[in-house]
Amino acid sequence: MNQLVEKGNDLISAETDLKSLRKKEGELNDIIGKLEEGNLFCQSSLKTANSRIKKLTEQNQVLSGEKANYKAWYEKKLGESITKATVRELLKEIFARIVGKNG
Repeated sequence: MNQLVEKGNDLISAETDLKSLRKKEGELNDIIGKLEEGNLFCQSSLKTANSRIKKLTEQNQVLSGEKANYKAWYEKKLGESITKATVRELLKEIFARIVGKNG
């Protein structure tokens, strides 16, 4: 009879342990779900960041080209002989370029 009671207690203890393990399994599944959500968010953020980097790099290349063209044009104009009439024209061109870029 004593062995039967011990076996019963062992069974109750095993059932308690099983319930505890199932509860911990649920908690782990919740944590895994949250980690997967975080991972998806990070992947999405990384794609967005890479896209923005690519776009900004392209814009930087365009601006660098425009800067080089403007510098060459400006240096060419500086090398030409300057009179009052050419200064006015030069200022009009510079103003037009500035307004055209910003307008």
